[in-house]
Amino acid sequence: MVHAVIDASVMASWFLPNEDSGKYEDLINSIDKLKIHVPSIFEHEFMNILLNALKRRRLDNATAQEILEIISHYPIIIESSTAVLMEKIDVFSIAKAHDLTAYDAAYLELAVRLNVPLMTYDKSLSEAAKKLKLKIVL
Repeated sequence: MVHAVIDASVMASWFLPNEDSGKYEDLINSIDKLKIHVPSIFEHEFMNILLNALKRRRLDNATAQEILEIISHYPIIIESSTAVLMEKIDVFSIAKAHDLTAYDAAYLELAVRLNVPLMTYDKSLSEAAKKLKLKIVL
């Protein structure tokens, strides 16, 4: 079993039409061999991506609902935000040090804490991961 932190944009690229997928596209075919870790913001971030796709008419409501149903069966472990608070992990400092949004820093912090690869298409997040010597490609 492979453990990794996968950001919402990577997972969204598996479903959205005309989305730049690429290096992580094949993962969907081996989803049963993955344990995906995400920060607690993931669900809202993923839903927001779908809502924006609806607004831009990239997909319809029925398709969005189907995507939510499919992803609910993926091996996703949502790390609670209370774990971050109890372990005194400072997402704010990570965001500031690497010029990231707090949302992106949450993915980076989680990959560092779990010592697992980070999968993202976000250039700034990828560069920060490289600086921290995180594996960013499986």
